[in-house]
Amino acid sequence: MSEVKVLKNFINWEFEDNSNYDYINVLNPSTEELLQNPSSSEADVDRTIDVAEVAQRDWGKITCSSKSVLTLKTCMNVFVNTNLKLHKLLLTKVVKLSI
Repeated sequence: MSEVKVLKNFINWEFEDNSNYDYINVLNPSTEELLQNPSSSEADVDRTIDVAEVAQRDWGKITCSSKSVLTLKTCMNVFVNTNLKLHKLLLTKVVKLSI
């Protein structure tokens, strides 16, 4: 059996363990991979909200055109990374079929 993937909270651009180290086991139906999702404490949630409120204030100071550029760059990064993963997956399948 494969190793269980332990997920972390994403807060303030960093992946962090939850403070109570409690997890909820979840089965990914598309891959049948077992994931451990953090069961965050109230303190974790409060800290996340505090960080988000500060980020929103900073985001509000950015011009609309700058937000558009940042959003486009983010979308392009997601698109490129997703396509690279898909390309590798398809290449792996083609190689397996040709052997």
